[in-house]
Amino acid sequence: MAGADPKRTSWPELVGIPATPAVMRINHDRPELVVEVLPAGVKLPGNGREFNPNRVRVFFNPRDSQGLVVQIPVRSRSMGRAVAAATAGDGGKLKTAWPEVVGWVQLNAAFQINRDRPDVSVAFFQQGTPLPTDSDDSRVIIVSDVGSVVVQTPVLVREDHRRLKSSWPEVVGWPEFWAALKILNERPDVTVLMFHDGDDLPPPEHDPKRVAIFVNDDIIVSRTPFVIKTEWPEVVGWAGFLAAIKIHDDRPDVHFEAHDVGESVPPGFDGHRVRLFLNNDVSRTVAQTPVVG
Repeated sequence: MAGADPKRTSWPELVGIPATPAVMRINHDRPELVVEVLPAGVKLPGNGREFNPNRVRVFFNPRDSQGLVVQIPVRSRSMGRAVAAATAGDGGKLKTAWPEVVGWVQLNAAFQINRDRPDVSVAFFQQGTPLPTDSDDSRVIIVSDVGSVVVQTPVLVREDHRRLKSSWPEVVGWPEFWAALKILNERPDVTVLMFHDGDDLPPPEHDPKRVAIFVNDDIIVSRTPFVIKTEWPEVVGWAGFLAAIKIHDDRPDVHFEAHDVGESVPPGFDGHRVRLFLNNDVSRTVAQTPVVG
């Protein structure tokens, strides 16, 4: 290991290596600092903005068997200056999306994101694998192909959730017209359909990019509008309970049945039912695409 550097306050070269040698490097350079090793996405006191000039935090990917570092380790004081610098050049607004890194190698993309936003962590996912469903406003997701090349714009999870919003509980009690206007403003890619309380939803073979608004006799929204999604191929391989949470978030009007994969089930269609066929493994993972019916 090269000689110690007592003036160092950040270690960008440690992103992408296992946490243990990263900690050894920091301790070698700055043995007087305390190094905290934390999983990416953990909630910190004061949203991580409290000041401690003698601390460096190393954030690692808990999903990775090697615990790879996902964010540039910095001394607390440097973090404050870096965040201030990141906001100063953009009218005080922090960057939340990086379309320019599509086509880059994922580690180079992570370096760029952490240069722009040293206060966020970066999580790596291969194209086609399930993405997390929780909302973490300090995490940027990088999706790459098998060659580790970024294939879609990395965004903060909160921004991605906003663009892909699937339910609008806040419009319950609104007039139908204003509720539809809000939904179309946030999801211009969908069609809004109005139903009276007691009406059945259209059959699943119709266009899946629809939002159902249920209104009472006064044309006031009576329940949470939601995207009328009918299948969830993205949850195959997820733990059953996580898949159920995701499906309920998209379709709060459905109920679930859990079955072992290969189990025979009674025939018949139910527009408010989703059957989960689960593998007999420790996590009871989803074996096939859940569908309404």
